[in-house]
Amino acid sequence: MILKNDFIRLSKSLYFNTVKGIKFSTQKDDYQDSIANEYDFRTFYLSGDRSKMHIALNNRCEAMFQMGILEEVYDLLKRDKDLHFKNSKSSDSIGYREIIDLLLKPVIRNREGTINLYQSLDTIEESDVISTISNFQTANRNYYRKQYSWFKKEKYFEWLNPIDNENTDQHIIKSLELSFDEWQNNRNLKKEEEIRTCSPKDTRLISLYKPSKPLINFVHSNSNKLRNSLIKSNPELFD
Repeated sequence: MILKNDFIRLSKSLYFNTVKGIKFSTQKDDYQDSIANEYDFRTFYLSGDRSKMHIALNNRCEAMFQMGILEEVYDLLKRDKDLHFKNSKSSDSIGYREIIDLLLKPVIRNREGTINLYQSLDTIEESDVISTISNFQTANRNYYRKQYSWFKKEKYFEWLNPIDNENTDQHIIKSLELSFDEWQNNRNLKKEEEIRTCSPKDTRLISLYKPSKPLINFVHSNSNKLRNSLIKSNPELFD
């Protein structure tokens, strides 16, 4: 069954029905055999205690701000004279959408409809920044949970915990040196099941998390500068 809001599958189904004249559902039966039956490949899924994973994901988002995701989105918007990027599906990518909403925070307009620069510049507040960081991190964690749920069903993945085992990289290298059967026989299925079904051991690690003050100050200062520049150079973005 295809859900009514599943655009990708609906579009594929429409293509098969209208262009090829066959039902999309019949393709699953034709390609039931997995390529795993034809090729020798090794797949690994890295996971661990969910509270630690959430912290790692939060830290990853913080690192992306430090590495310039604000400036990256700003450059894309500044070159977006025809508004293709602003209205594209790629602008909905995790991180992009939250930062676009921050940089394109609504402006104050004069009676004639022009932007009131005096009231519109430097209006990103600290609370806006905290909300942006939080929304970015929440979207990132939600995407991780979707991936987790999907890969959880895949039997070909060996589940490993790199957070609590610093030798994970060596284990993977060694596994690649074994034959496929040796790799399968050496897998610790009980341990994998523990990793696959693990739940947060200390939820306080999640609930007590807050972005650091230096990060908030950094994003606050930079986002106002970048937004001010967009208001002056690309006012059409705020329509």
